[in-house]
Amino acid sequence: MRYSRARKAETRQRLIDAALRAFRDKGFEATGISTLMAGIGLTHGGFYAHFASKAALIAEAADRGMAARTAGLRALAAAQPAPARAALLIDRYLSDAHLQNRADGCVLAALAADIARESPLVRRRFTRRFRELADVVARDITGGLAKDADLGPDDRRARALVLLAGLVGTLILARAVDDPRLRRAMRDSMKHGLQRLLQAPTTLLPRGAASAKPAAGSARRARV
Repeated sequence: MRYSRARKAETRQRLIDAALRAFRDKGFEATGISTLMAGIGLTHGGFYAHFASKAALIAEAADRGMAARTAGLRALAAAQPAPARAALLIDRYLSDAHLQNRADGCVLAALAADIARESPLVRRRFTRRFRELADVVARDITGGLAKDADLGPDDRRARALVLLAGLVGTLILARAVDDPRLRRAMRDSMKHGLQRLLQAPTTLLPRGAASAKPAAGSARRARV
């Protein structure tokens, strides 16, 4: 019996959702197609009606995960006054709940190291989504405050990149160590450092430094 288009689209979405959760929890290499398909009640052979390869599924799942993270930041910005947004993001990101829930947590902390070893297609799609996310952080999360009126776009973007790198790197390390006190010290230190960064306008880029905007060629490639 042939599936309807709607049924096929629903199954594909279930597969992507299951894959994203499994990838975040166990990584790409340790997640098998047979296990994923069995988890949604289908056989291994049915996978190829939706994706040509595991690499194609990885690219799509990572893309969806990054898009969802960006949408979550937009929702945070819409729901909170400007002065509270960054502090709330920091607290939530470095919380015990997020630390302990890798499967449902941020794609960046769970999969960035795996994505670095993936195909150019996966990395290209990830880079495009990361730029979108950084733009949202710069404009809607750490931007919009009166005290930042004199900051140029490059400094706003640099501050957003510092925030993202600090949050993601801290969570990766905190999950890796087995010492609870060290784990707590990492998160508390980063929270304090990031909050101080956001307290006053500051120029983060040295004079003459290049901005984080993509070169024309890389921008064209990112749209592939």
